[in-house]
Amino acid sequence: MIRQISHIYEFGPFRLIPKERQLLRDNQSVQLTPKSFDLLVVLVENSGHLIEKGELMKRIWPDSFVEEANLSVKISALRRALGEGPNDRQYVETVPRRGYRFVARVNERWGEGTESSHHELIEEGNNSMADASELRTDSVVRSDERVRIAVQLVHAATGRNLWANSYESELRDVLTLQREVTRDIVGEIRTRLTPQDHAQFGNVPQVNPEAYDHYLRGQFYLHRQNRHDNEIAITALERAVATDPTFAAAHAELAQAYVWKHFLFAPGERQWEEKAFVAAEKALALDPELAVAHLARGRILWTPANRFPHDKAIREYRRALKLNPSLDEARNQLALVYSHIGAFDEALQESHKAMTINPNNNLAHFRIGETLVYQGKYDEALSVLRAIPEKVNPAMVGHQIAWALFNLRRKEEATATLEQLMRDYPEDSGGLFTGVQAVLAASAGEKRTAEYKIKSAVDKGKGFGHFHHTAYYIACAYALMNKPAQAIKWLEVTAETGFPCYPLFEKDNNLNKIRQDVRFVTFQAKLRQQWEYYRSIL
Repeated sequence: MIRQISHIYEFGPFRLIPKERQLLRDNQSVQLTPKSFDLLVVLVENSGHLIEKGELMKRIWPDSFVEEANLSVKISALRRALGEGPNDRQYVETVPRRGYRFVARVNERWGEGTESSHHELIEEGNNSMADASELRTDSVVRSDERVRIAVQLVHAATGRNLWANSYESELRDVLTLQREVTRDIVGEIRTRLTPQDHAQFGNVPQVNPEAYDHYLRGQFYLHRQNRHDNEIAITALERAVATDPTFAAAHAELAQAYVWKHFLFAPGERQWEEKAFVAAEKALALDPELAVAHLARGRILWTPANRFPHDKAIREYRRALKLNPSLDEARNQLALVYSHIGAFDEALQESHKAMTINPNNNLAHFRIGETLVYQGKYDEALSVLRAIPEKVNPAMVGHQIAWALFNLRRKEEATATLEQLMRDYPEDSGGLFTGVQAVLAASAGEKRTAEYKIKSAVDKGKGFGHFHHTAYYIACAYALMNKPAQAIKWLEVTAETGFPCYPLFEKDNNLNKIRQDVRFVTFQAKLRQQWEYYRSIL
């Protein structure tokens, strides 16, 4: 048996119980985020004394570096929770350029709680979120038309089944099914939250149902990465944040949708980059510890305008994963950066983790195939790439399939694949298809055709986020035509625009004709130093 003794602070109509992570106003629970609660405890425990901003940030975020703006956001949230108006400083005083002081009169006392044991609480049915629960799902696809999902909510400490349900629908209605399952799960968990849970975990967001519907629709289309679905995702997520401007996750996902539009489909329209930045910062202002917001910030960093700072993007993705290890898309984006800097084993590891978390993450599926191409495992890569649904980023998947076929010496099949891709997607995003066609022409000795394809690929690729792949194909085409100066120039462009893949350049047979050129040797030596630096931060 454990006798619970609590240190209690009373001020105005409030009672603060740090041990229980409770703030009560007239015996009613006041909901605070965990960091705002920690901030209140520090201020109250030092009431009447100035606490410097640096000291507060060190106390609230002991293991992280955060901007000072995060502290201001938490102070504002705390003041709102205490009922302070814009010009009312009944509780928290700001000392300009210094810090904050808790100014209300505080009474301290010790209180004694009821006798109970942890296991007795569990057995009595107080299935607190603090004791952790598991969500188990089992989905069975029946024929090609219907899907059934069975869901269990299980208490992790005891293995006891808390709740279960099953769902069935037509496959074409899978998005509606997703919404229904998610709503029921969230609703069931909320009914089990005690006031203590709310104090410990902060306010469980009461998202506007209409905003949540738009959010789910946006999520469904967000990572397909074709122009049509990107527009649907943007429209849905814009409606979500318009309906509920405090919906931080929707702002973060909208930031990603804007990045993909600018990166893949509208490279000449800089307003999308600005919109992405604003949406991500709004998400972080609403919740500085929102993992998906740090994912969005990483995506914004890893763009042509920012010159692809791989190390900074890696830090943001790792920050996202520290906050939420189950964020599969953060693992996929981390794998994307790893594969581009030549850390192939790490890229595959992160991609497989992402697929384990979410088997439907088609971009992680693609990342595995792409990385296998870079490793020269073309047969294995082809099997992976051809299993990806047709509408998922056809430009990126398609050019890698054609490139794998070419390197397997299946040139006729590669040519036919590219011709079909050009018919289906004549815009040829970034000149990727045309770039591979240039290599095919160069390998066949058709220099005039190769030069024409190179010019066309350059024209199509201006500003495209993944133009570094097109640049690499151009370098390979010039190498096959035994034009080392042009080949090395385009290898430099490849590396400078986001693809400094030293291990690939070192082994790709398409570059064999220029390997002895002193300029190539110098280029590779410089690139190896950069590669070793990246290895050191992994």
